[in-house]
Amino acid sequence: MATKKYKYGRGKNAAKAVHTDLPDGEHQAVGIGNLHVLIVPDGNFWFAQGIEIDYAAQGSTIDEAKKNFEDGLVLTIEQNLNVYQTIEGILTPAPAYIQLEALKLKGSVQSYGQVSLHHAMTEKQVAFPFYDTINFLGPKEEAA
Repeated sequence: MATKKYKYGRGKNAAKAVHTDLPDGEHQAVGIGNLHVLIVPDGNFWFAQGIEIDYAAQGSTIDEAKKNFEDGLVLTIEQNLNVYQTIEGILTPAPAYIQLEALKLKGSVQSYGQVSLHHAMTEKQVAFPFYDTINFLGPKEEAA
């Protein structure tokens, strides 16, 4: 497989994804960069919704919602690689109403970065500096 690159949006802050074979010939690597995630309160919980990808997770705190999003995304990528040998199925943007909500909250959000490299197939996830991957959009501080 040749390296496949995907880009959503314009400019240097556009979300990006890269999918390639590793030199050992048995494993694949996936990197996702500049992904924006809207974090909003949801009852007694916090809800983290991807903007450039339609993936979401929930947690009882903002930090837990972020961790659950990151961990779940790793597992989703691994499952897509194992079943479909591609990440194209997860690269669908969130519905328009989610994107509009993110635009409304843009002025009161803080961005976060997370760096990771995902090994699929039989290897466990290994984290390496790759590039900024996830920018969480949500309240600047967690409500008490």
